[in-house]
Amino acid sequence: MSAWPFFDLKLHLGAVDLAIPTDDVVLQLAELAEEPIVPAGKEEWLPFLANRATDRNERLRRVMQFHWSTRANHSIDSWQLAFGIYFRGRPQGTISLYSEQFTNRRIVRTGSWIVQHAQGAGLGTTARSMLIEMSMRLLEAKYVESRYVETNAASARVSEKLGYEPNGYHIDDRLNPAPIIRNVILTRDRWKDVRPAQLDKLHIEGFDACKPLLVHDGMESS
Repeated sequence: MSAWPFFDLKLHLGAVDLAIPTDDVVLQLAELAEEPIVPAGKEEWLPFLANRATDRNERLRRVMQFHWSTRANHSIDSWQLAFGIYFRGRPQGTISLYSEQFTNRRIVRTGSWIVQHAQGAGLGTTARSMLIEMSMRLLEAKYVESRYVETNAASARVSEKLGYEPNGYHIDDRLNPAPIIRNVILTRDRWKDVRPAQLDKLHIEGFDACKPLLVHDGMESS
């Protein structure tokens, strides 16, 4: 078993792949984040855009440090898996799977960004559905949470399409003006009803070696 098996964790469905980036790919993703991601004037949709440094190299370092921090801060009780999203082998964005106290709570949350030129063709929906499937089937999660800025209709549509239901809201006071964040949640039973049939062809590689670093032994399934 590798000391850091997450580099071998890969999800594949059709033309879409998700993989934890190694350092050479982290730099590619940092450079990709320099491309337009949201419409001009909508930077509040992604907090890391709303608080960006003016210096390009500083911006690149911050994206790289984010990915490094997910490794440095990883523990079985608090983790974040930051995947690169690839379409036909080319990086198009990132999607993260987070959890706190997963063994007891059985809740995960996702968050993502995709470059603007790759949006609108279902890539974000597919990438999120792949992580939902892994979470529900292999991690045996009970709930998957997500959130979006109230004015981001495209993100809202992805959640609705995948069966999420409203779960309250909060104010993101990190930004000024502070946007309203809509929280949504997906249950195991709901996922069974809406799960896309194409996920029957989802291939997941390297999960077994990662599982002991994500959930304590002896977790009961339901």
